[in-house]
Order: sequence, then structure tokens, then C-alpha cells
Amino acid sequence: MDAVALEAAVLFASSSAGFTVQRFAVDHPDRTLAIVLSGAPWSLRDTPGAYGLLQTVSNLLDPVDPDFVRQFVSSTVFRPVPAAFLEEMVGESYKKLPAHVWKAALEGLLEAVPAAETATIRAPTLVLWGERDEILPRSDGQALAAAIPDSRLMTYADTGHVVHWEDPERVAADDGLAQCANRSTARWLGPGSRSSSRGTEQLFARTLQITRGALGGTATCPKLTAPASRVCAPYTSRHGEHEL
Repeated sequence: MDAVALEAAVLFASSSAGFTVQRFAVDHPDRTLAIVLSGAPWSLRDTPGAYGLLQTVSNLLDPVDPDFVRQFVSSTVFRPVPAAFLEEMVGESYKKLPAHVWKAALEGLLEAVPAAETATIRAPTLVLWGERDEILPRSDGQALAAAIPDSRLMTYADTGHVVHWEDPERVAADDGLAQCANRSTARWLGPGSRSSSRGTEQLFARTLQITRGALGGTATCPKLTAPASRVCAPYTSRHGEHEL
């Protein structure tokens, strides 16, 4: 956020990055306008598949087998994504992450307690879920939406675990994202405020530009180098569930 000159933002997190964004929202409510959790787990503590993966990861040796990584990454999508993009994601995981990092990261995730379980997230929250997600059950998204007071669960048809990989244009253009300025500007200015803030409008314009540039929309953001799990995304939210 500091790198892209955002004092406060809507934070977009995919999969296990949701743990980090939840924690940020609790620890820094003044910098969190809203959050988007895409395919994020409620908890991995009671997920048999995660422990099975840990057993496999515990046997990894350096260099990490790219075929193992390719199989794992491919399992996160339901519809095909561009081959070059998929190979880039595979390379990010096996070229830069040694075996001990895979193991330590997964062990940490299995022990992680979601911030929404122990504290109240006040920021408006949008939970995105792919109905063909084979990594995590839909009940995780429902649990997140139930635990966060001002939240909304949106399900994407024919989409797997990593929603923004499979349909980046749709996510970037989603009405929920585009309408965030109205919902969060009111929160930013405070209840009952009738004033407007040029700085706040510029904040959301910049935030929306960054998001759509990262997710595949028409806007561009030349200075952005962070992956989408670290990007800010405007949207509007209300408690309840909406099927797309």
C-alpha cells in the first residue's frame, strides 16, 4: 500500500492469503476500507486433504519436482487458463521455493487461526467462491460470511478455486467491485457525513485502476508488480449471499 501511495484500501486476497488480509483488517482497521476474500479457507485445522498434502510435501527434496508443482497448481483451476500463465505460476513455486519452505508454509497454514474467529472484522467484506472449487468446501466461504458482520458471499458458476485466474475480466468488472466507492466512501467519511472528499475520490480511482490492471481489466498500472493477492480492489458489500 505504501509502495503505491495508498493510505487506505480495499484488499483482495486469494486462497490462504485470506489469513493475512483478515489479520490486517483487525490490526489496521483505519487502513482497511473493505476486503475481498477469493477462495479463502475458514480454517485448515480439520481439513483431511491438507494433512495428506503435508505428508507429501514433507517428503519433497531439493530441487522440488516441477511435475509435482504443476499437478498441484493445475488442481486449483476448473477451466483451462493460458498455458504460458500456468507455467509462470509453476515456475514461481518450484524455482523460488525450496522444499523446507513448502513444508514450513503448509505447517503454518494448518495451525493458523482465522482472525474472524477471534476478533470482529468491521470492514465490509466480499467472499468470492468458485462452485467447482475442489480444494476447499463451499462451507468455508459460508463460515467466513457468517463470521464477518458486513459480508456478502458471491458464487461464480463453472469456476474453480482461483476465481480471478479463470475469469479475471469478470472479477475486475464485477458490479460489486465497481460500486465500492459509494459503499466505502461513506464509511471513510463517517456516518451522517454529507461532505465530499476529492482525496477520497482519487484514492478509489487509483485503487480501481490498480485492481483492474492486475486482474486483466482495461485499466493499466505500469508501476504494479505485486500479485493479485496483494492488490487493492473496490467493491460494495451487504450481508447475505448472491448467486451469479
